[in-house]
Amino acid sequence: MLFFYSQEVDITETLENTELNSSSASEENIKKANELILEQSKIFGKIQHLVADDLITDINCNSHSIWVDHIKKGRYDITDITMSNEDLESLAYRIGNINNAQFNNVYPILEAELPALRLQFVHNSIAKSGTSLSLRKTPITARINAASMKEDDYCSEECLNFLIAMIKAKMNSVICGLTGSGKTELAKYLAGHINRWERIITIEDTLELHLLTIYPNKDVVELQVNNIVDYDGAIKSCMRMKPTWILLSEARGYEVKELIKSISTGARIITTIHTGDARDIPKRLLNMFEDNELSNDKVETMIYDYIDVGIHIQCDYTEGSTHRYIDQLVVFYTDENNNKCRDLIYEVKNGEITYKPIPKYVLNKFQKENIPPFKWGCDE
Repeated sequence: MLFFYSQEVDITETLENTELNSSSASEENIKKANELILEQSKIFGKIQHLVADDLITDINCNSHSIWVDHIKKGRYDITDITMSNEDLESLAYRIGNINNAQFNNVYPILEAELPALRLQFVHNSIAKSGTSLSLRKTPITARINAASMKEDDYCSEECLNFLIAMIKAKMNSVICGLTGSGKTELAKYLAGHINRWERIITIEDTLELHLLTIYPNKDVVELQVNNIVDYDGAIKSCMRMKPTWILLSEARGYEVKELIKSISTGARIITTIHTGDARDIPKRLLNMFEDNELSNDKVETMIYDYIDVGIHIQCDYTEGSTHRYIDQLVVFYTDENNNKCRDLIYEVKNGEITYKPIPKYVLNKFQKENIPPFKWGCDE
C-alpha cells in the first residue's frame, strides 16, 4: 500500500468536522423547509403522497401513466392511481397562478418553481399523448454523507479521504455524469467541507443547492440567473463580491470563459458538466470556451492549469434498484515539460477498484495545506 508522507491515518474523522447535519441550526432550518414542502404538497391532489416522499426524486405523468424515480427502488410505474387530462390541467392552472404564468393553447409550455420543486407542464395541444407533467425535486437537505457513502458503496474510504482533502487543499473540481446521477448532491456534500470563513457564491438557474439553509453558519450568497442577468453576467458580478469559492450549478456554454478567468484571479470552483467520462472534461470545456483571440492550444493549457480534479458519477439501474457511485477520479495538470496530463487515479469497473499513484503535484498541495496523511490503495 502507498501511504502519504510517512504514516497511515484515516482523515475522514479528522476532516469530517463540517459534516452536514452536525449543526443544530442546520437541522432546524431543514426541518422548517421540509414542513413547508409537506404543506405545499397538498395542492398536488392525487399525487400528494408521491411529492411528499423524500425518496422519490422525479415524477413523470400524463393521462395514461405515472412513473417515478426512487433513490432505492429505481424507476417504476404507479398503478393504483391515475391523473386524467383534466386533473393535470387543473394542477397546471394552480401552479401557474402561483407563478403568475399562463397555461393554454397559446402558452402550451409552463415551466415553474416551488420551494424544492421544479416543474414543467406540456399542454395537450402539442403533447398528443395528453397533458404531461415532469417534476424534479430539489431537496433542501443533503442526501449523502460519509456514513451513507460507505453503506451504499458510493465510494471507497480512500476515495472519500481524497475528496475531503481535495476541498481542504482548495482544488478546483468538475463533477460529471448523466442526468439524475447525483452531481448536485455530491456538490452539496463537498461544500460542507469548505471552511466556514471562506465565502461561497452559488450561481444557478433553478435553486437546487440550498447551501444557505443546509449550512447556515457559512458565508453563502445565492445568485439565481434570469432573463436579465445570465450566467456570464452573474460570474462577472460575483467576482466583485470577494468569493473564495464559486459553485456554478452547471457549465453549459460561453460562461466557461468567465469561469476560467475567475480561477485565474484566485477563486476556487466546483461545477458540474454532462459527459460520460471524466477524462473528457477538458475537451468539453474547450468546446464551450468562446474566445477569438486565444488559440485552442492556449485555452486547453489554461484548462489543464486551472481545473484540478474531474469526478464521474455512474448510475446503474436494475429492476427494483438504483446504484449511484463514483467510478472515476481524474487529476489534470501540466507537467514540468509542459505536457498536458490527465491521470486516472481511481476507477471502478465491473465492481473492481483500480488505484494509480496520486501525482506529486497534488501531494504538494496537500502538504502545503497541512492535510493529514491517509492511505491510498495502490502499490508503489
